[in-house]
Amino acid sequence: RPAAPVNSEASARLTLKESLKGSSFQKRLSLLGSTGSIGTQTLEIVDACPENFVIDALSAGTNIELMAEQVMKYSPK
Repeated sequence: RPAAPVNSEASARLTLKESLKGSSFQKRLSLLGSTGSIGTQTLEIVDACPENFVIDALSAGTNIELMAEQVMKYSPK
């Protein structure tokens, strides 16, 4: 199949999926700043490989709407 453009989301997901293929680890994450750019990018990785990550805690500054969505989606402990 043709390769995805290098800087695309599809390319990043494919690279991540291939690099984790056969992995049996499960990391527990407590994410500070989950509504910021690094936090949302981290959650994109969690979405791409949900069998490898568990969200234990989320924190956010002022974006309460996005934080509420994240809590509903990831059900932190």
